[in-house]
Amino acid sequence: MTTWKKTMKAVDWKSFRHAYGTAEDLPDLLKKLAKGKKGAFHDIEASAMHQGGLWPAAVPVVEVVTAMIGDGVAPKQPLKLIRTAAEAVGNGLGSADVVEATRVALDKAVPVLIPVLAAGGRDAVKVADLVVHLGTPGPELTAALVDALDSGGKLSWVAARTLGHHDLFPGSDDPRLTVPAALGRFEAGHATGEDVELVAAHADLVTKRENPSWIGSVPRGEEVLLAMEPSSEVAHGLLDAAERSRSITPAVASRVAEFLTSSEEVGEYDFDLLIRLPRTPEVLDAIDQAAPRFDGEILLSQPHASAALILAEAGDPRWERHAETAIRWALEHRDEAESTELYASKDIGVHSPLGIALAEVGVVPGRELATLIGEALEVLDPQGKEFTWWSVARWAATWPAELQEPLRAAAKRLNPLNPHWADSEADLQRIRDEAKDTRDLIPLARHTGLLDDWLAALAATEGTHHEKVDEQFPERDHPQLVAWWQGILADSDHEQEQVAALKGVVEAGAMPVAEGWDRVVALVTPKNYFVGDAARLASEWSDRVDDTARAGLVERLATVVAEAEYDRAECGTVLVRLGGQWPLSPEDTATMVIRDLLTNYKGPDSAVTLCELLRDQEPEATEQFASRMRALLEGDRRLVPSIREDEEKQARLRRCLGLLEQG
Repeated sequence: MTTWKKTMKAVDWKSFRHAYGTAEDLPDLLKKLAKGKKGAFHDIEASAMHQGGLWPAAVPVVEVVTAMIGDGVAPKQPLKLIRTAAEAVGNGLGSADVVEATRVALDKAVPVLIPVLAAGGRDAVKVADLVVHLGTPGPELTAALVDALDSGGKLSWVAARTLGHHDLFPGSDDPRLTVPAALGRFEAGHATGEDVELVAAHADLVTKRENPSWIGSVPRGEEVLLAMEPSSEVAHGLLDAAERSRSITPAVASRVAEFLTSSEEVGEYDFDLLIRLPRTPEVLDAIDQAAPRFDGEILLSQPHASAALILAEAGDPRWERHAETAIRWALEHRDEAESTELYASKDIGVHSPLGIALAEVGVVPGRELATLIGEALEVLDPQGKEFTWWSVARWAATWPAELQEPLRAAAKRLNPLNPHWADSEADLQRIRDEAKDTRDLIPLARHTGLLDDWLAALAATEGTHHEKVDEQFPERDHPQLVAWWQGILADSDHEQEQVAALKGVVEAGAMPVAEGWDRVVALVTPKNYFVGDAARLASEWSDRVDDTARAGLVERLATVVAEAEYDRAECGTVLVRLGGQWPLSPEDTATMVIRDLLTNYKGPDSAVTLCELLRDQEPEATEQFASRMRALLEGDRRLVPSIREDEEKQARLRRCLGLLEQG
């Protein structure tokens, strides 16, 4: 039996947990990994190293894949798992005991990695690269990296960079080695002025070997990128640096503008980086200059439309020029272009039809732009399916009457179910007759305010939950609304919808509080992705039940805080407010709060509130929070490569640290 199989067999996998429960499934996945089966790596990583954080099962996983490499199994996939684990250790993502145990397992992997490095080839490059995340290498591994400097090509470059990262580069006169060593010092956060000059002087060597955009994510990287010739990669790096620091210097703005207004075309992703920046005057100028230079395939949003939206939000009158250009482009290309939809973006991944986006901002066009829009609406095919022009007609419905009147007939033709364009009760009745779904019926109900129209919108949901109907239906105890909620409770397995329906029926008096309480508390489980919603509603009702019922909720909340992957800080806040005993050690609490601060898409409020609540109740945990956050903020390079240059993340940590230190 091979060593890795013996190692795997010796593990009591039932005693280890990963993100989805006990680790009994990992042996089969590890066998598939050894055979090179697709998907095995991702399944192991997603469970034992979920979202970059270490679970207890990560420790035996590292031990087994290390043994695989020693047994001659193709090292590509095992090395990827070792790298993920090493990154998690470096970032301190996991409980203290698991991080330390994983660190020990990684240290034991080094003797197995050295022969792979010495053998050369692609796998050797991967080993040289992951050593960055293993901490300072010992003498044998350092010697192997130094030997790799003579190999030439990519391996010598990566080895020099890793040695530079750890301040172990032996020195050389060859720029092919001294430059990557300097890049390693950049990556580690301790580059010198000489390093800046060296890399800037050999910028062409850097761009031949690697994409230099990453340099924008490290201290002093901006200085190097400013010395490079303008290119898409350099612009990406400069904009990344500007986004991380939440500021853009005149020098960066000038260099980005130089690229974005040069003869080289501006791609959609170049433009996308601009819209991630704070709306300083320099950034608004760069956006204004970049949109006309766009000359690529339109994948999701039209740069002129996006520029119009961003400038309109900033109150910059230049928005009209970009809106006009976008509309003229659509008109001119409507016959030959595959699509002339005008989608605008103000954030990455968020795309809105131009008309809806501008309506939400609340801007009104001047007479010239309004006239152009009227002409566009007149020439378009009334049977056309393009959402842009339907949305522009909706925008026109928000304009002053004097701008609406000339295009009223065209807008009504394009958007015949918009009640705003109705001229009579007969028109409203026509909309009722022709409306097909909630998209048409909810605006009608809002417009008329009639209960019958709201009932029609309710019926159009066909028994599925609709947030707008739920929130805006005027009679909260109407029998049909109550029946709708009851149907959702009976048929839907979506936890968020169940919480909304429970809130509705209880507040309408159609279900006893005690029954609603039992059902919402049953949703407070570690496996519920929306457990925070359930905990929040239970908290609202907690003064309407007895002590025994509250104790049951507290017990469930403690389990969620200890085991769940989602909404732990939010549930922890409810737990502490209800007087529950805190279930985590100080170190685990600090890890949980910091992970929530840095990853929660809902924002930092729950974690910050929890810090404030725990400050007086858990003084030992408070000191752990403070020491961990100080370590992150003080630039410990083993902990903070993802935080060091991100001012938004640092601001969240400072906010928590300030609350803790007030105690």
